[in-house]
Order: sequence, then C-alpha cells, then structure tokens
Amino acid sequence: MDTAWLIDFLALAETGSFSRTAEQRNLTQPAFSRRIRALEDWLGAPLFDRSVVPVELTDPGRLFLPEARKLVEGIETAQRIVRAAAQAGSTSLALATTDLLAAGFAPMLLGLAVEGGGEAVVNVSVVPARDAEALLARGHCQLLLRHHHEASPVRMEAADFAQATIARDLLVAVGSPDIVAQYGRDETHRRVPLLAHDEGTFLGSVFATAIARPLTHIGFDAVFVSQSAALLHAMALRGKGLAWLPLSLTRDDLREGRLRAVAESRWREPVDIVLVRNKAAGSKVLETFWSKALSLDASAFGLSEPI
Repeated sequence: MDTAWLIDFLALAETGSFSRTAEQRNLTQPAFSRRIRALEDWLGAPLFDRSVVPVELTDPGRLFLPEARKLVEGIETAQRIVRAAAQAGSTSLALATTDLLAAGFAPMLLGLAVEGGGEAVVNVSVVPARDAEALLARGHCQLLLRHHHEASPVRMEAADFAQATIARDLLVAVGSPDIVAQYGRDETHRRVPLLAHDEGTFLGSVFATAIARPLTHIGFDAVFVSQSAALLHAMALRGKGLAWLPLSLTRDDLREGRLRAVAESRWREPVDIVLVRNKAAGSKVLETFWSKALSLDASAFGLSEPI
C-alpha cells in the first residue's frame, strides 16, 4: 500500500469532493480517483458512497477513518524522529516559507540571524502555507516561517510544535499613486477595483474576515484574482487596481513611490510573522538560529515605520 493513499483518503473524507481534493493534492481527478480505488481494492471494501453529492463515507469507511489517522500520525512521527536524529550533527538548516515572506522578510531575517562567513548552509523552500505546514509536520524542514492571523490559524498540535512571533506585519491597501489618490479619509463611495486574493489563500481569509466585513459600505469590483501575492503585487505596480498586501512585501515600493498606501486605518490589518518548529531538540545550527531569531528586536525589520 502507498501511504499517500491514506492522505488522499483523509483529505476526501474532509471535503467530500473528488475534484476539490484532487486539486488540493495536485493531481488530476482521474488520477486521484484511481488512487482512492486502489486503496479500496487493497482493503477489500468500498470506502465512499459515490451516489450522493458530496460523497459520504460508507460504514467500512467510517470504521477505517480513525485507523487511517493513527497510521498517518505514526508514520509522520517516525519520520520526524529519524530525520531529527540524522540532522543532529548537520551544519545545514532547512526552512520553509511562503511567497509572501520569501521576497522581502526572509532575506532580512536570514541576514540578521545567520552568522556571516560561517559553515551553515540554509536551504529555503517557497511553498503554499498548507504545504509548508505539511513539510514541517513530516520532518522535511526544520523551521516554518509564515504569517499568522486568527482568521487562518496554524493547524498544528501544540504538544509537538513551538511557535514564536518574531515581528508584526501590516496588511495595507496599495496601488499606483493615481489610483490611491482617489481614496482618502472620507472613504468616498467610488467602487474599488480589487486585485483579489483567492478565497482559499491565507490573505484571502484575512481579507474576507478582517477587512471586507468592516468595509461593507465600500463596493469591491474584483478585476483580477490570484493565489499568488507576487502576481497581485506586479499587477498593482502596473496600475491595475488596489491590492491588500503585507508591508514586508511592499515596503521598498512605498518608500520609492512606485506604490502608495491608502491612509485610512480601517483599510489596514495587523498580522503576525511567526517561526514554527518541532519542540524536540535540534541541531546546533537550528538551536543557534532559533535563539537569535527570537532575540531580535522587531524594529530591526523596519515594519513599524509610518507609511
């Protein structure tokens, strides 16, 4: 049996949708369906009732669900133990982060927390937030650098992982100077040409919960939608609309006048920047980096400057 089948099964049990789960698992729907069928053939019983939408677990499927969770958790625990032992004497550091932080904040953090001229080699993976969490949970990286907001919390067991806030970022509405000039403290009724985050992304969740609801009197016209903050950033620079983006990503553009931020405070939302790691003791390189990162003054990142 392929252990990936178990993860497929758990994901489908949660969503009830073959197409949506296949997309989450980066598979075509036919390929995903074949993997579910292969698991059912291996177990000798149908796990899902496909005659209803959304699909539902059969009786055997409901019995298998808690066992599948235990199997996946056991495999992931074994992976973490073995990889932690292998990394104990390593001089490298594996860090996963998102595209939101890879371009602006991560280089600053690495520059401040990694000693220049040392032997440590930092391997950085840039992946979607949900994939970054899985990398850390399975021991494929030692640290996860990501944003955190109550609208989209880190879904990790507190007993296994430690999370520390190292800086406070700010989600701001940015656009080209001529577009931002149309919006001020009076919050005119002019509709906003929105460069929108896909609702399934971290920033999409924060925007819907913390920004769009308080601004119900503002009309938003989505002119472009993407899962990529980097792409929305590029569209904002081209004057295509307003995008809610982190200050850590847009700070240089704001300083140099390529972008402007709407000044109204209600158009802004603070978000934390956090480091997450396994609580088990790690290599000397990991422990040194973790200690330095947590001891840094948040002002060193320049995110508290007025804009």
